[in-house]
Amino acid sequence: MPSLAEIRSLNQAGRAKDAEAGARVLLSILERGAPVDSLSLGETLDELSIALRRGGKAGQPESEQVGARAIAIKERSLGKRSAGYAASLYNMGMLWYARDDASRAISILQETLEIRVAALGSEHRDVALTLLAIGAVHSQMGKDVAAEEAIDRAVSIQKATLEADDPD
Repeated sequence: MPSLAEIRSLNQAGRAKDAEAGARVLLSILERGAPVDSLSLGETLDELSIALRRGGKAGQPESEQVGARAIAIKERSLGKRSAGYAASLYNMGMLWYARDDASRAISILQETLEIRVAALGSEHRDVALTLLAIGAVHSQMGKDVAAEEAIDRAVSIQKATLEADDPD
C-alpha cells in the first residue's frame, strides 16, 4: 500500500500516472475502513485530483467530482477557514484553470488567497503559490497589469521566504 507521502512525492516529481495509481489504491483502502469525513481520505482525494490534472485528465468529469469531494470532506473536518480546506480549493481552482475557465478559476483562487493569508500569514509560501496561480489566470484573461502585480508579489514573498530559510 502506498503512503500519502509517497503519492505526494510522485506528484511533486511529475509522475502523475504513478501518483494516480497509488492514490486509487490508497483511496480504495481508506474507503473501506476510514470514517466518511476522514482527513486522510480528503488528502488522498487532493493528491488524486492533482494527479488527474497533471496527467492530462482535467477535462474528465471525475476530476471535478474528486476535487469537490475533497473540498466537502475538508470543510466538514477542518472548517472553511483552514489552510487544509484552502489546499483543496486551490486544487479546484487549478482544475478550472486547466480547463480554460478563467472566471471560475479566479473566483476560487481569490477565495483560496483570502483563507491562506488569514490562516498562514501574508508571507507564507502557499500564499506565494496562490498568487502565482492568480497571475497565470489573469494573464490567461488578458489582464496583464493584474497578472504582473500578482506575480511580483509572489516573487517578493518567495525571495523573503528563501532568505529567511537560508542560514548563510
